[in-house]
Amino acid sequence: MSELALLRSVGAEGGPSDADVEEARSRAQRRLRVAIAREQVGPVRRAPPRRWLAWRPSLLVGAAAALVMVVAAAVALSALRPPAATARLDRLAVVAEGAQQSARTGDGFVYTSSDVAALVQQVAPGGDVITFVAHQRIERWRDLDGRLRVRTTFGAPTFLSVADEESFAAAGLDVYYGEGVVEDATFEPTQVLDIARSWSTDPDGLRSEMLGELEAAGDTDVAQPARLLELGAALLASPGAEADLRAAVLRVLAAEDGIESADAATASGEPGVAVMVEYDDDGITYERRLVFDTATAQLVEQRLVALDPLPGGLPAGTVLRHQVDDPSVRVSSFGSPPTTG
Repeated sequence: MSELALLRSVGAEGGPSDADVEEARSRAQRRLRVAIAREQVGPVRRAPPRRWLAWRPSLLVGAAAALVMVVAAAVALSALRPPAATARLDRLAVVAEGAQQSARTGDGFVYTSSDVAALVQQVAPGGDVITFVAHQRIERWRDLDGRLRVRTTFGAPTFLSVADEESFAAAGLDVYYGEGVVEDATFEPTQVLDIARSWSTDPDGLRSEMLGELEAAGDTDVAQPARLLELGAALLASPGAEADLRAAVLRVLAAEDGIESADAATASGEPGVAVMVEYDDDGITYERRLVFDTATAQLVEQRLVALDPLPGGLPAGTVLRHQVDDPSVRVSSFGSPPTTG
């Protein structure tokens, strides 16, 4: 049943259920949010002729009015307008939709790289806790069959105190976290979450699949918005993630209560959008934050921060993990990064 037919039958004997009305309202809200987002972003392709532009505002007003009529029995016009947090993500989704899909040829690989600083606490043989920051360069290669190679190269660690540095050396931790240590592994497609299945690119279908994945994981100690954001980040950061899937993930996150957004700057100083959620785990509040480049809708930065003091004397505001992501590029080799020049 169309939304208009549903509206006309509201209140009639044998009319639609509350669930049907709510579903129609949600569909209309989503379409109106997308229309507003497209207006704010502007066309992603060449502008149409001036004659069309002269009529376009009146057409948009008519389309918005029709959507309002459809859901008038369920929600007021003011409730249809997306809040700022939702609008930012809707605009990013529109930008992602306008991105060119990667060419799927018979050879070649997708390559991505990230620079990561991760806080590590290690218990020394004597029982002392050693705290340091491990610096890593993470490179990923994916072929068109879905095989994934991940190579992690460690840089020199940094320490919070001289005592931590001395204990690190005495415990021989440089063998695992020292400068020049390399971890290298290759995974088959069935071992990689984001390609072990064909994810829906319809936002409603994708949301259902993502929630099913979270339910299967069984980790209910952390609130759903935080786990949904974590899964969304994994899909968005996947080497070669297609534009339609990235747009769908952004719309799923936009519709999730508890996920907020704000204007931000990327690590390189470009205009960006921060998407974040606060959650509690074992009595400590954390913030999980993603940063997107507004021009490309690419995920370019990830951060996990403890908002409360941590065991071992670490203060509130301690950054537990900071990751800067480079965009995906095509390379011809499964073993080497791209060359420049």
